[in-house]
Amino acid sequence: MIGLSNISLQFGGKYLFKDVNLRINSADRISLVGSNGSGKTSLLKILIGELESETGKVHKQKRITIGFLPQDNIVHLGKSLLEEASTALADINYLQNKSQEILNLLSLKEVNDEEHEDLVHQLGDVQLGLEELDSYTASSRVEKILTGLGFSENDFNRLTDEFSGGWQMRIALAKILIAQNDILLLDEPTNHLDIDSLEWLISYLNKYNGALVIVSHDRHFINEITNKTLEIFSNKLSFFNGNYDAYLKFKEERDELLVHQKQLQDKKIKETQKFIERFRYKATKAKQVQSRIKRLENTELIELPDNEKEITLNFPVPPSSGKVNIELISVYKSYGDLTVFRGIDFKIDRGDKIAFVGPNGAGKSTLANIISGKVEINSGDKIVGHNTSITNYSQDIADNLNPDLDVLESVYGIAKEKTLGQLRSILGSFLFTGDEVFKKVGVLSGGEKSRLALAKILLTKSNLIVLDEPTN
Repeated sequence: MIGLSNISLQFGGKYLFKDVNLRINSADRISLVGSNGSGKTSLLKILIGELESETGKVHKQKRITIGFLPQDNIVHLGKSLLEEASTALADINYLQNKSQEILNLLSLKEVNDEEHEDLVHQLGDVQLGLEELDSYTASSRVEKILTGLGFSENDFNRLTDEFSGGWQMRIALAKILIAQNDILLLDEPTNHLDIDSLEWLISYLNKYNGALVIVSHDRHFINEITNKTLEIFSNKLSFFNGNYDAYLKFKEERDELLVHQKQLQDKKIKETQKFIERFRYKATKAKQVQSRIKRLENTELIELPDNEKEITLNFPVPPSSGKVNIELISVYKSYGDLTVFRGIDFKIDRGDKIAFVGPNGAGKSTLANIISGKVEINSGDKIVGHNTSITNYSQDIADNLNPDLDVLESVYGIAKEKTLGQLRSILGSFLFTGDEVFKKVGVLSGGEKSRLALAKILLTKSNLIVLDEPTN
């Protein structure tokens, strides 16, 4: 269906992949894996033509359709939810409009017999096309997919402008599923899904007949959905037949073998170098020395896999607050006719560690935003305690980073007492090491942006931190 031949791509002089080849067939269900920043999102963008590679070609089968779900920067404006979702039915909408145009022409008295017969034939072709696209069940399919992804019937007529970043992603995902594409490229599709929506998506994709390429950190999700694993490692693409758990077992065995082979290679190189140094100036050994030098030059060094590094979280000591950080008394909050909270009382004491749980749409993010001061209440009292300093990590915080700044510039000035060296050390604990601190935010992967946003929050020395989906 789609393939890559001799594709190369680099950023800042560093190759993400070099001269790679790939073939995706109609029944493939692929999990794309690799370290953060290894090029997973870039590879998806090359497949859809959004990013141009330095070398090589993308080969696509004629008339195939590809649905792509990006990680971020998803915004829908100006339509109701149902209208926006229905735009995914482009072919059906076109044929329905065509059918109405023909019917309008057939109603005109000026149409002669020959023109009338031609229009009837055209209408027949249009109706046949609508039947092939299963247009008569399209409306119910749209509503079924929206409901499966967590939208209620009351949401259908709401403007898309009213939905937050996580819900915007769900709208985009719904449109991709509604469009019935031949290939789906999904970049972290589970980031903003609750458990019910996640299980619905797993069930839906298991019945989907097209090809899938998925990037996801949700181990359960990709084990349930995929049967092949495509790894980006050492600037190359490697296929493994099996789901993610099976791939991890293979990877562990492969890495152990690579370490052993690397040790043997290093030993052999060291022995060869010693021979060269010992006999370099001995005429009787000149031929052997040159042979070994040439062999060394042609040796392809074994690269060891990078072990997945872990973020080190060292919370700075915040200023001491009073016993009560924040208290809500008889708080009411509604959005239009939708009442989210009706007279709730809630209190956070110093040192509390609280998890908000509840079904989709229950108001978890709204409560987090009320506490953080991002959302105003309709009535009631919100009392912020003595010396309470609040920081909020929202679901869309990574989208609000300035793409024109580099990583170091993004944190500079937040903690004024920190030197540049100290800031670089802190960024290093969030896996931004060496020259990576000079990477522009605009070229960071979704995971890297989230880590940067979290680093900024921890530098603020707040004594009340509100985290809304921090692991997305």
